[in-house]
Amino acid sequence: MIMVNDIFTLATALAVGMAVGLLNFAGMWSTIHYLPIIKYPSALIMLSYIIRMAIVLATFYFIMDGRWERLLVCLVGFFIVRRVLVKRFLPEGSKMKMTYHSK
Repeated sequence: MIMVNDIFTLATALAVGMAVGLLNFAGMWSTIHYLPIIKYPSALIMLSYIIRMAIVLATFYFIMDGRWERLLVCLVGFFIVRRVLVKRFLPEGSKMKMTYHSK
């Protein structure tokens, strides 16, 4: 039987996953925005990637707290944000499809 505390914990994990997803993709957008004006763009890309992944992985680790269900819900929140942002910012009439595999 699922307890109210479990539902609250999973809802919190979903919200944190969405927040860290938003932070990750906002950081990616910021990195891409500054590429034309920076002297060493490849260093910016690598440093941004390392920092964003460290934040995401550390957040997932602490939210998980040894329970795979929390990690799964956190990942679902992360991918919900990804899906929403891609749908929102994909140009109208674009031939790019929203799939998770390539052909």
